Amino acid sequence: MSDVAPAVTGAPAMRGAISRALLDAARLEPPKDRAAILARAAKAVVAIEAASPMTWVPIADQMLLNEALFATLGTERAVTAWRRAMTTAFERPLLRGFIKMSTDLFGMTPSAFLRQADRIYPYMTRGLGQVRFEADASGSSGRFTLRAFPSTRYDFKCYAEGIRGCLDATFDACGVTGASLIEGRDDALGIARYGVRWARRPEG
Repeated sequence: MSDVAPAVTGAPAMRGAISRALLDAARLEPPKDRAAILARAAKAVVAIEAASPMTWVPIADQMLLNEALFATLGTERAVTAWRRAMTTAFERPLLRGFIKMSTDLFGMTPSAFLRQADRIYPYMTRGLGQVRFEADASGSSGRFTLRAFPSTRYDFKCYAEGIRGCLDATFDACGVTGASLIEGRDDALGIARYGVRWARRPEG
């Protein structure tokens, strides 16, 4: 697969539903952290609150919120906020149809979700590269790749870590335990490679 993104009409952006889910997750943080995030991302908050679920929010605004989240909470807590945001987004109309289709075809498994990622990602984002999932033979792990993100213009480390939270949300949606890890990142080309692994939750 080429590392060069295909032609895209319009400036890089993210759907309002995803941006709003992240803003809602930020508002669930403790008061001091919440205030710090909202203050750092004040311009973005205005844009996101004005957007409808299907509206494209400029990625500059989305990244302002994302960067405020990571700067205030640190990497792991910010990844958890992204996980919470995507768990909420999965339940909303924007993504519900994709999820139903994948689970009807393949069952309620992380593989079923992630196999749809190359179709869902362009629906949620614009001009932010492409994604691809390749399952391992084990049926409980695989490799996820984000490529051709415009990393010379936006904070790629911040964005790539946020994707971890999105991957982790699939485990919650499927009722399994799991983990995602960035195994490699090329900031010049906007490529991040992730290992993902999951297992059934213990009963009882």
